[in-house]
Amino acid sequence: MKFDSILFDMDWVLVDSFEWHFNALEKAMQDFWFTLTLEEFKQYEWLSTMDKIKCLSNIKSIPQNLFDSINKKKQKYTQENIDEWCKINSEKLFMFQNIKKLGLKTACCSSSKKESVINILTKLWIIDYFDLIISSDDVQQQKPNPHIYLKAMELLWTSSEKCI
Repeated sequence: MKFDSILFDMDWVLVDSFEWHFNALEKAMQDFWFTLTLEEFKQYEWLSTMDKIKCLSNIKSIPQNLFDSINKKKQKYTQENIDEWCKINSEKLFMFQNIKKLGLKTACCSSSKKESVINILTKLWIIDYFDLIISSDDVQQQKPNPHIYLKAMELLWTSSEKCI
C-alpha cells in the first residue's frame, strides 16, 4: 500500500519542548507561591496545561480560582521560552523538503495551543510545509484520545491505512 499523508505531533517529535513546558509551568506556579518538581511534572506531562494544574491541585492544594491565572501565566512563559530557545533545524527542513517532493500531504497534530504551534513551526521555517495544522483549540477531546488524528485524516481526505 502506498502512503499519501504523514501526521506529525509537535512536542517531542518536531521539537524537544519538554524543558520549555516544564520551565514555563514551574515559573507560573512560583508566581503564585507554589512549587513544581521535575518528578511532579513528568507524572502529568502528557496532559493539557489546565489538566496538569487540576491534577497538581490535589497534591498542592491550589485553589480552583487560580487555575485560569496559572494557565495564562504558563502560556505567557511558554511563548517567551519559544522565542528564546526555538531554533531552525536544518535536518528537519531537509526532511520536509523531501516529503513535499514525494507529494505527501502533511499535518501537525498538537495538544499545544494554536498560537504556540504556529509560532514554533514559523520559527523552525517549516510552517509552509504543512497542509493542515490542528491544535488543542480545534478539538474537544485531548490526547491520548485519537480524535485529533481522526480529524486530520478526515480533513486531508485520507485513511489510517494511507497515512503514517
